[in-house]
Amino acid sequence: MAATRGRGCPTRRTCVRCSTRSDRAWPCRSGSRCATSSSVPARKRQLLIVDPDATFAGIYARRFEAARWVARLAPDAKEARKLVAKKAPDAMLLDADTVPEAFALVRALKEDPTSSGIVVVALTARGDREHVRETLACGTDGYLLKGHVTPTETRAHVERLVKERVRM
Repeated sequence: MAATRGRGCPTRRTCVRCSTRSDRAWPCRSGSRCATSSSVPARKRQLLIVDPDATFAGIYARRFEAARWVARLAPDAKEARKLVAKKAPDAMLLDADTVPEAFALVRALKEDPTSSGIVVVALTARGDREHVRETLACGTDGYLLKGHVTPTETRAHVERLVKERVRM
């Protein structure tokens, strides 16, 4: 049985630099030869979810892990600081409503040169303007409302922010 070329075809590869798909090597959009997933081992992205609700955090962790992320969970800001000190994640999902000292955590991360590159996205149930303004002012890179975005949409948003950060 002949393999068909097209979407989902196992013979097609994706360039890890420019996300172009093809069945052969070709010049990459970045100007060099494409680096397919078979030629360059992909590093798994790291995510830290800071939320006291283990069920909620577990749902999001599974969604990210299905997309080849490594998810770690922290119930509060103190535990999050310990995990960041051990190994800084690429991104952090933070419940700005229920985590005490959430804003202080974000400010501390953004002021420290070793953790300032972490993409921090607030995932919260509050949508009033003052809370949005305060959350973004403390240094978060994104603000998402619980119940208005799915875990898949959240993952896509975080991935886009991380890719933008890497390009800078």
